[in-house]
Amino acid sequence: MRGIAAVMVILSHASKYAPLSFMAVDMFFMLSGFVLAYGFGDILSQVGPGMAEVRLRFAIGRLIRLYPLYAAGIAIALVPATGMSILHVFFWTPQVLSLSLLMAPFYIPLPYSWTFPLDPPAWSLSFELFANAIFLFAGWRRLPAVLLVVCSAPFLLWGIRMWQDGGGSSWPALLSGVPRVCFSYFLGVLMCRLWLSGRVPKLGVHPLLILVLLVALYRLQPHHQARYVAAMDFIVQPVLIWVGACSTAKGWTQRLMAWLGMISYGVYVLHVPILTWVEGVQRLADPALLHTNGVLPLSVYFVVPLSILAAHWLTLHYEIPTRRRLTARLNEMISKKAKV
Repeated sequence: MRGIAAVMVILSHASKYAPLSFMAVDMFFMLSGFVLAYGFGDILSQVGPGMAEVRLRFAIGRLIRLYPLYAAGIAIALVPATGMSILHVFFWTPQVLSLSLLMAPFYIPLPYSWTFPLDPPAWSLSFELFANAIFLFAGWRRLPAVLLVVCSAPFLLWGIRMWQDGGGSSWPALLSGVPRVCFSYFLGVLMCRLWLSGRVPKLGVHPLLILVLLVALYRLQPHHQARYVAAMDFIVQPVLIWVGACSTAKGWTQRLMAWLGMISYGVYVLHVPILTWVEGVQRLADPALLHTNGVLPLSVYFVVPLSILAAHWLTLHYEIPTRRRLTARLNEMISKKAKV
C-alpha cells in the first residue's frame, strides 16, 4: 500500500493524473503509527530501570531509518538547486540555497512555497519525528492516543476546509501538519491495539484488490472534494489499512508486496529531487520554459521510472548497508556505556 501510494504521489507532482494523492501522506502517518505500535508499543509503555536505554535506541533508530535516503535526496537536488539560485528561478537565490543547506540536516522548515526547498516531501518527515517523540513517552497507552485523536480531529476538519476554500491547489503543510499527524498516527496506534486484541473480525482480501482500489480512490476527482478528503482520512483509509493488515500475500504477490514496501520510502523522498533535475534539463533545452510555473508535460515519463530505479538501487546498495553499520555502531556505544 505504501509503495503504490508513493508512486501516486509522484504522479500528483509530475502530472495532473492524481491531484488528490496528497491524502497518501495521511495514510503514511497512519501506517507508521500502526507498524511502530506493533513493534514498540508494549515496550515503550513499560516503566522502570532500563527504559532510558530503550527510548534512546528507539529515537536514534528512527533517525537512522529516515536519514540516509533523505540525505541522498538533498545531494541529488543540490546541483539543480544551485543552478536555479544562480539564475534566480522562482524563489531560489544564493541566500535561500545557503539557508536550505543550513536547515535541511535538522528537518527545520523554511518560509517558502516549499517548506523544505531541497527535498519538499521532507515536511512530512519532520512531523512524523514529532509524532515519534510523543509516542516515545506515551507508547500505545489508550488514554493519550484517544485524547490526541479526539482533540486533533476538529482541527483536521478545519484544515481540510481551509484547503477547499483555497481552491484545492495545495494543503498548507505547516498549518495543518500537527493535526494531520496526531490524528492519523495515533489512530494507527489505536487500530493496532484493536487489531491485536482480536475483538473485531479480521476480514482479508486479495492484496492486489486493495492496491487497485487505492489507485482508483486517489485518481477520483469528486465534486465535493473536502467531503471526499474527510471521508478518506476518517473512514476509507483506516478501513483499507485494517483490511490490509488482515490480508496475506503468497507466491509472486508476496514478492511484489515486499519489493513495493522496500522501495516505498525511497520513491517518496527521492522523487522531487529527481523531478528538479528532469524539469531543469527541459528548461535548459527550451529557455522559454525557464521561468514558467506548473507541471512540464514530459516530466512524468522520466520521473516515475527514474524514481523507482533510484529508490531500488539506493535502498539495496546504500540505505540498508548504511543503516546496518549505524545500528551496529549504536549497539556498540550503548554496550560500552552499560559496562561503564
